[in-house]
Amino acid sequence: MTIFSIEDYRSIIREKIEENKALRGYQARLSEAAGVHSSYISRVINSHVQLTLDQAANLAEFWQLESDETDYFLDLVLLERSSSTVLKARTQKRLSAIRRSHENLASRFSNSRVLEAQDNSIYYSAWYFSAVHMLLTIPQYRSAKEISIRLLLSKELVQTVLETLEKLGLVHLVGSQWRVLQFDLHTPKDAVWARAHHGHWRQKSALKIQEFDSEATHYSGVHTLSKSDAVKLKHHVLQFLEKSRKIIAPSPEEKLFFLGCDFYEV
Repeated sequence: MTIFSIEDYRSIIREKIEENKALRGYQARLSEAAGVHSSYISRVINSHVQLTLDQAANLAEFWQLESDETDYFLDLVLLERSSSTVLKARTQKRLSAIRRSHENLASRFSNSRVLEAQDNSIYYSAWYFSAVHMLLTIPQYRSAKEISIRLLLSKELVQTVLETLEKLGLVHLVGSQWRVLQFDLHTPKDAVWARAHHGHWRQKSALKIQEFDSEATHYSGVHTLSKSDAVKLKHHVLQFLEKSRKIIAPSPEEKLFFLGCDFYEV
């Protein structure tokens, strides 16, 4: 569970209880951690009774929440306890900022390199720059000829791409083979070249669909759902992307794949 997909603190408590339902006496342990009577947590999640900020902080420590998770949980409590319109507005603004920060993949992928604006305009100008770049991590694709055959591009174009990537400091030539110097890149989602990058690969995916490749997976779904469930689904997608990188990072370079995901309100 990611608490950033939840918009009221009582639901977070319910989720924590559900996650630990196999632990006998878990709810009593929550009450003890919060410093309240054993039945108090039940009253909080089932009635108008509110946690205090001190009690909420104790629960956050018990759950061992990260700093931003603790801030988010405390602000949710503050939001419900506030009677001032001004305070509610300021608290909601902080909550929105935390959610945006959590949704920013660039902040999650802290080890990724973000190219300079001038370099972005080159690297993200066509799909084949990133394709050639990543293909070099596979041992059998270290020359312009091998890459041109694999990607169905002219050898001249591939050679130009390789030389451009070298100028960007991403690859270098060792003897007769090209090698990768830096491969973990990321562009912030609000950058203009992020849109270009997504667009190029979506166009490539559209062509791939026409190939009827039985090994490929394509999913397009149009759904109606509640606003709160849409928030949860979005955070599930973000969690998946974060977890996928933990699998990709140590994985041996054998084949080149594209992973794309679209989720938005129509």
